[in-house]
Parts: sequence; structure tokens; C-alpha cells
Amino acid sequence: MDQTTFLRPCHTDTFKPAYDVAVIGAGVIGCSVAYWLTRRGLDVLLLEAGEIAAGASGACDGFLSVQSKEPGPMMDMTRRSLELFRRCRDELDGDIEFRACGGMLLALGSRELAVLSSLAGEAASRGLEVDVLSPREARSLEPALEAHLTGATICAADAEVNPLNLTQALAWTAAKQGASILQGCVVKRLTRLDSSWELLTDGGDFQAQRVVCCAGAWSAGICETLGIRIPVYPLKGQVLVTESVSPVLSHTVAGAEYLSVKHRSVTAGAASAGVRAGFTAEQTASGNLLIGSTREDAGFDRSSTLGAMQAISELAHRYIPSLERLGIIRSFAGLRPQSRDGLPIIGGVPGLAGFYLATGHGGDGIALSLETGRLLAETVAEDSEPEELRPFSLSRFC
Repeated sequence: MDQTTFLRPCHTDTFKPAYDVAVIGAGVIGCSVAYWLTRRGLDVLLLEAGEIAAGASGACDGFLSVQSKEPGPMMDMTRRSLELFRRCRDELDGDIEFRACGGMLLALGSRELAVLSSLAGEAASRGLEVDVLSPREARSLEPALEAHLTGATICAADAEVNPLNLTQALAWTAAKQGASILQGCVVKRLTRLDSSWELLTDGGDFQAQRVVCCAGAWSAGICETLGIRIPVYPLKGQVLVTESVSPVLSHTVAGAEYLSVKHRSVTAGAASAGVRAGFTAEQTASGNLLIGSTREDAGFDRSSTLGAMQAISELAHRYIPSLERLGIIRSFAGLRPQSRDGLPIIGGVPGLAGFYLATGHGGDGIALSLETGRLLAETVAEDSEPEELRPFSLSRFC
């Protein structure tokens, strides 16, 4: 099988009628689940309505940020996932452009710095090393930062990755380990049989002992066909891409208001031009800067908007004035699958034997992808959910 096989629509005559597990959705979560399941020797069918990484996984930045997570289950899971990135990057077939660069959260006011300092203290209480920097120390590490910066925090554990490369590498490695990947294939109906599932798709009909729904913002629609309501909805995020330039940033950086926007509490300065936005920036291996981002309740509208571009640009100029000299070559928008309480939904569904969910990751899908896939694969293969998944169970909403 050559590497282009899963990058173009496949034909059903190359597929078997039955599998151990069918995974719906070939974003980063679905591809990670398929990767870990095939590592365990299970026969996997990965179904994708469009193309691999055609959804949120191909329209986001590559932040692998630990310190931006709320202390508790999310921070703990992110730390475990980053350990897997360090262990697995050389096992994946393809360069995922993983870089252990460290990350900085920036403050432009005393109140913002107090909040960041408090968060650093909470993180330290959970064993995560986060240091508070003076303005001089922050600018010595990132000279392009605004001269009137109040301070910053820095976390050496933070990293970055290329989300598109990561998703495709997971898919390709899963395929080499035996997974069958069918693109351009919409699941029309799921039916529970005596001891398996029947999947009627526009690419053929299949059976699987177990089904894992990893359809991102579209997961709620799939679950509704089974009479299940899950609190997951699309949250649009827009990002700007600059021309390729010589190094401007050596860390990932984000403004303090990004945390308030991310965690759904808008503060002064976080809503510009009527759009909720928080400053983030990273420089990719190709030299382009990804500058974001917004959080918008816009349904399934994936269009880029002038208001969002303006809001992002204004915030970027506040933190790094020199960015105004860079040309913006494009923008993109992705639909993050947001859960009602901000935590992903991972695990089995009560009352539906053999049906599992891995969705609702919001803007944290890339960072949580490897640990999500590992834990879900363990759940499916061993028919027992590990303790680490308890905070992410669908039952918390019942």
C-alpha cells in the first residue's frame, strides 16, 4: 500500500464486510484511536465523510499547552499526552514537526499578571513547573514582545506540533498496522444487531463488533440518530497565517485574555470588533506565523470573516507591534467540538453496548489526541474503562 492510498477516495471493493472496530471520523482524535487500536492488534475500519483532517484538525494551530489548562483532569491528561508525543514521535510514519519549545502566557496589566501568577501557583501545586517572569526576563527570551509588557509566565513542558502532519501520520501508521481507511464515506445509519453493529454508508455496508464515534462537531448529529443527546456543539475558531519570515518567536505565546475567552468568561479587551478573541501566536517550521484566535457561536458556518481578522490583528499588535509589518497570506476557520462543561466526552455510552464516544475536546483536541486515543483503545480492547476516564464520562450529564 503506498502512502497516497488513504489521501484519495477509496473504493469499497478493497474493503471487507466486517471488522472488530469501526471508527467514525478521521480527524486527529479518530486517527489516534485507530492508531492505538491497531497497535493492540484489532482489525479497524476508519470512516471519514470528507478527507483526513478536513475538519477542525486541519484548521487549527499546533499548540501543545499544559499551563493553559485548568488544574485538574484536563491539565493531568495533557501532561500525559505530551509524554506520549515525546515517546511516539519517532514511531509515527512522517515528520509531525514536534518541537519542545516551551510556552509563555503574557500580561499587559497588573490584574492580568496577578491572575497568571495565581495560576502558576496552582500548577506548581500539581507538580507542573511554571515560572513567573519580569518584563525584562520575558523580553530577553522574546525580544519582539511589547515594551510595556507587565510580565509573563513560562512553562518548559509546553510544545508545538503540525496538526495536519500529525493527523496524517497517525492515519498512515494505523494503515501500515492494518487499518482500512475509507474517505468520502458518510455514515447514513447505525443499527444495533444481536452482538454487533451494522453501518449503512454511501460507500457500502459494514459490520463491526464495536463503534467509536469521533466525528467532532458532528458527533451530536450521529448520536441523535440513536436516540442519544450529547451536549456537544460547534465553536468556530479563526486563525491568520503570515508570510514565511526569519525567526520571530522561539516559544508559543498567548495573551492572558486568551484564557478567559477559552474558558468562556469574556473580560475587558477580549471582545474586539464584536468578536470574542484571545491572542495566540506560534512560528511553524516553514517560517509562517499562525496568529489567533476566536471563539464564536456560529453554528456550522466555517467562513472567515473580516470582523474576526480585525479582532485578531488588533490583539496581535498589542503584544507584538512588529507583526503589523508582516503580510497575511490567508486565514482559515475550523469548528471545534465544544462540550457544555468544557471537558471532552470519552468512553462508553450507557445503554448502548459496544458504542463509544471521543468528542467534545473544544480547542484541545490536538494536545489531548494521543492520550485520548490510548485510553479509548484500552477501554475498547479490554471492555473496561480506566480510572483516568472517569471525569470525562458521558454519565456526568445524566
